[in-house]
Amino acid sequence: MDKLCKTARGLDVFFRVLFWLAAALGAAVLIGCVAVLAGAGLNGGENFQWLVALDVNGTAYSMADAAADGLPGVFVALSVLFVLSLAFGLWVLHVIRQLLRPMKEGRPFESAVSQSLRRLGWLAIAYGVLEAVVTAVAQLVLTQALDMAGAVVDVGYDLTWLLLAVLLFLFSYIFRYGEALQRQADETL
Repeated sequence: MDKLCKTARGLDVFFRVLFWLAAALGAAVLIGCVAVLAGAGLNGGENFQWLVALDVNGTAYSMADAAADGLPGVFVALSVLFVLSLAFGLWVLHVIRQLLRPMKEGRPFESAVSQSLRRLGWLAIAYGVLEAVVTAVAQLVLTQALDMAGAVVDVGYDLTWLLLAVLLFLFSYIFRYGEALQRQADETL
């Protein structure tokens, strides 16, 4: 039991540091996005010259003249997608820390563990949906912004998140059964 507590404490420290590093990195990127957008408003989109050309699988695409004025909008759309993805990742790290809290105290079969595992299962499903939406929106925005005549946009989705969700739900049921066994053992004493 001591080994479980020690491991849970170490993992909790790791995920706490990862949470705050991700939050700080996200804040820095968000501040950078706001600064770029503020600068773009001052000099008419000249800050977006780094987006003039894109090389995809050896094929070069250049900025469409009609879309050059819409670059701040594309940048805003991609920034919003980044912020949503970051918020989702921070939420997942928070739930993982909630999962570890009872384990740090030597109570692995507390109801909070199975609830956190179930919540992580639902978050895995939400991740799959979020990934599909973010990918589709990002490709739509970039396709409209870039002159991609003759380009084939390949949209492929990975369904490993569904397997992860099933495993997390299974572990949730196993820990819920462990709670019942723990309760019965406590009642017999």
